[in-house]
Amino acid sequence: MILVLGHETLTLVERLEEFRRRWSEAHPGGLPAGARARVATRRGSSRRRSSAGSATVADAVVVDASAVVRALSRAHPTPNAIEAVAAGAVRGHAPDIIVAELVSALAVYVRAAAWSLEEARAGLELFASFPLELHASSTLARTALERAATSALSAYDAFYAVLAEALEIPLVTADRRLAAALPGALLVA
Repeated sequence: MILVLGHETLTLVERLEEFRRRWSEAHPGGLPAGARARVATRRGSSRRRSSAGSATVADAVVVDASAVVRALSRAHPTPNAIEAVAAGAVRGHAPDIIVAELVSALAVYVRAAAWSLEEARAGLELFASFPLELHASSTLARTALERAATSALSAYDAFYAVLAEALEIPLVTADRRLAAALPGALLVA
């Protein structure tokens, strides 16, 4: 698969290396102390502006499948928060259902002839290389059921919401409805 990122053409396999290189160049020697701004959240987690200044990135985030699919898609620029997770600059968390949701989305791309099966496999491999901590859905299930049953969220979205709430960190999503339902969520365009 060939992706265009800026003026460069990259294969999916090269994309993770590009994420890490761009993040390192934007933040040489890590993040300076002055780049951290306190933001009012439940735990007062530290957030920082991305190099592009278009999104705020926390020290740790929950990422949902829609944000990852957007990052893998050649039709969209990579969200800064996903670049930061892929580069290891931000700790990424997700419920383990993200794998099934990502496989489902990639299969839809293949069936729609948007991607070849080889490209979908490369996307899955790239996702697997992200330093992402997966949390067992079985430990989140009871709370996710309660959230889904008492709100407009799907059961799948409820897993991401309850994980973000439990860890007291922002959720990064490309889903406007989910972002609107969870205070502090970061919507990626």
